[in-house]
This record gives sequence, structure tokens and C-alpha cells, in this order.
Amino acid sequence: MTAREDDRGAIAVWVALAIVPLLMFLALVADYGLAAWERGQLQNGADAAALAVAQNCGSDPAGCFGEASGIATTMAGGNANDTQANAAISDFVIDGNSGQVRVTATTLNGASTTIRLPFASLFRPSDATMTATAKAEWGVPVYGSTIPLAMAECELTNRLASLDATTPQRILIRNDTNASCPGGGPGGFGWLADDNCLVEVGDDSVVLGTVGNNENGTGCPADFAVGLLGKTILVPLYDSSVGTGNSASDPVRYTISRFAAFYITGVKPRGGSSAVYLGGSPLTPVFTGNSRGLQGYFVRYVELGEEFELGNGNSTGLMVVRMTE
Repeated sequence: MTAREDDRGAIAVWVALAIVPLLMFLALVADYGLAAWERGQLQNGADAAALAVAQNCGSDPAGCFGEASGIATTMAGGNANDTQANAAISDFVIDGNSGQVRVTATTLNGASTTIRLPFASLFRPSDATMTATAKAEWGVPVYGSTIPLAMAECELTNRLASLDATTPQRILIRNDTNASCPGGGPGGFGWLADDNCLVEVGDDSVVLGTVGNNENGTGCPADFAVGLLGKTILVPLYDSSVGTGNSASDPVRYTISRFAAFYITGVKPRGGSSAVYLGGSPLTPVFTGNSRGLQGYFVRYVELGEEFELGNGNSTGLMVVRMTE
């Protein structure tokens, strides 16, 4: 045997010895990628499941407990590429109008809750249990940032029954008349002193503003109200107001009590302009004369939002839902 043949033999031995750890390294990389991909799907499913359960509880606190498990499993499976994922609710707490839910999603292949790691299985049978957890909460907003439009609380309390009505009860809030309820003040609404068309308010906040729909002096763009047509807005409600708003020395001071959701179906931005209605057709009640204001109705509403502080305030059919984990 020549020296060259000896070298070939030695190289072959080293190559053979190197192949095993190389294959093991490749198996580790490939299986890690598979596990990360699977966990990513599970996390998407867990997030979607927790959020869906919280939204359902926000809209129906009394009946959501019995539906939670089915909603969670459906959402977890729907977010898996193979549609196979299991979901378990580990924490579910409802406290009045608020609550929290924690969902853990687990791999589900057939009757198993594990996935096979194919490359590692070349060396020994290898399965892995993949899990992902997400937590969401829902509750009544008690403090947050919203558009600088406040409405009289009595406008809502007189119409709480209509929140669930088949035909919504539309109202006008207009600058040239008093509110249709005591304590509402002229027009039953006001623009609040703001920063770039946003205002931070909460329960018991006292905020300066102007009576009616006078947008002058606010940070809102021209014809801001027209852009609200066909939208649901979150509005702070005030239970009392002091001042006339007729001069800088006598501004209106609104005491904010809670938040509500109001759907805009009509806008009349200024006295000499025509009212704009959703769908282009006038809807009763309609604006007349030189009045300015908004038309719409209060609704039950679940808002996705991180910008609100939640609490156990008085519910107006408005809930905020968000992820917490």
C-alpha cells in the first residue's frame, strides 16, 4: 500500500466521523425551525383565541362563560396551517362588567398533542409538545384619549333601552336648542379644549370647552365633523356643566362622568350649509334652519384599544378589549 492510499483511507475515516455530528447539527437546525414555525402558529392562535373570548365577553358578559371554550378552540385551530390545534382556558375571571382570560394553545395532530421532530427521529424517537399562551382583558373605559367631543349623559340615560332596539332611536344634538334632558346644556354637547384634536379625560375630570358644535379654537381640522359620518365614535359624557362659553373669561367647564359609543348618521357643519346624511337621504329627525350639529344614535360597542385605562365604572354598552400578555 502506498502513502497516498494511506492518506485516502485516513481522510475517509475523518469524513465518516465528521458526518455524524454534521447530520446531528443539521437535524437540530431543521427541527428547531419546525418547532419555531409551529410555535408561531400556536401563538397566533392563542392571541386570536384570547381576544375573541374577551370580545365575546365584552359584548355579552352574562353568557360568555359557556361559549368561551368553543370560541377558543375554533380560533386556535383556525390559525394553524393544518387547522389542528387545541386550546385550553387556564384562567377565566369575570368581575362585574370586566374580566380576564388566559388561553393556552397546544399542538394537536390527530389524537396527540405532540409533533414529531423528523430529523432528530433519525437518531432516536423524538416528539415535542408545543404550547403558547396569551392573555386578554375587557372592561369599562374610565380614562383615555379620544376626540374632543363631549355629550350630555342624560341624552344616553333617557335612551338606554334603545341600545338593544331593532330600529335605532336617532337623535339630534344641535347648537340652537337646549338638550332634550335636564342638565344637558345648550345643544347637549360641546367641544373640549384639546391638543391636535385629541383630549385625555376620565371619570370626574373637569375639562374646559365650548358650547354646541363650535370647532373654533380646537386642534381639529376644518369640517372635522363631516369626516365622522358613518363612524362609531367614543365620546366622554358629562353629567354637569358650568359657564356659558360666550367669552374667554367664562368658558364652559364639563365634568366627565363616563364614556359611550355614538354612531354618526348625519352632520350639519355650519349654519349656512346643507346637512349631510348617511346614504344621502334625510333621516328623521332632520336639521332645520341654521342649526349645526350631529345626528346619530347610541350603540353597544366593543372597541379594541390600548390607550384606555379600564375599571369597573358604570357600563353604557361600551367595552374596551386588549391583549395583556
